[in-house]
Amino acid sequence: MLYLIASCIALLFGPLFYRFFSSGSGLQKGLDGFIFVSLGGLVLIHILPELLEHGGFITLLFVMLGVWGPTASEKLFHRYSEITHNITLTLGIGGLLLHTITDGGAMVLAQQEGNSTLLALGVIMHRLPVGVAIWWLLKPQVGTRWASAVLAAMMVLTSVGYFAGEHLLTQLSLENTVYLQAFVTGSILHVVLHQPHGHQQEDK
Repeated sequence: MLYLIASCIALLFGPLFYRFFSSGSGLQKGLDGFIFVSLGGLVLIHILPELLEHGGFITLLFVMLGVWGPTASEKLFHRYSEITHNITLTLGIGGLLLHTITDGGAMVLAQQEGNSTLLALGVIMHRLPVGVAIWWLLKPQVGTRWASAVLAAMMVLTSVGYFAGEHLLTQLSLENTVYLQAFVTGSILHVVLHQPHGHQQEDK
């Protein structure tokens, strides 16, 4: 239970870090770099290798579709580019929400006899950059309330994964969702690469 509480607290530090780093133009650039490195690292070091292990190289096609598909749609249907971007953003956030369920389950597995607590600590440590990324992606576009709602949903879904345990993890295993997760992973990368940086918007 302590791991679950710590992971939720780590998420809540995200908006505080965002507020600090977005207070000046120099710090804003540092924030952008931090998001690129943390989310890029999460995808390239953690998510993508697992996708390749379970789905083979064909998963790369779905990742590329997630990255470049929205860009192609925006160019072909320029009038609806904002709608396309919003759909892609929704898919990316949905992917991160799905990932939080598995995070909750991973913390349960880490507490079982014979498993290392480093797994749970790793989950907790990467929650801070995820919390910052959520605020960075959503607050300028949809405002504080929606960004807060997504963070709250992440905490709820982490709890669901934590208490539902292995049964839910089996249903959400990579074997069952590998190509969907590959496409959503590409969507996350697309949103990060095309996020308008440094633009502050009043809270909604």
